[in-house]
Amino acid sequence: MFPWIVETARLLEADDLINLERLHFSVIWKEIDRVALGHHFDFEAVMIYLARWSLVERWCSFDAQAATARFRQLVSAGLGTVTEIPAAS
Repeated sequence: MFPWIVETARLLEADDLINLERLHFSVIWKEIDRVALGHHFDFEAVMIYLARWSLVERWCSFDAQAATARFRQLVSAGLGTVTEIPAAS
């Protein structure tokens, strides 16, 4: 039912996040195609168009270096002044 899960696990284990994102975009795109069947000139067609546009815009603006810098900034802000993370009990 979800054949992409095995590939997702493999990419996560390989720490290949760019290809993982690419895989997820392709899965979402295929699902949008499936949902689009039969919708041509109705409200759903407009929403489907917007979903596709959002996906394309997100992919085109992807910048690995900027994403890494933003992630590090968020982690630093989230940890604040914590210098040591306590061990799990």
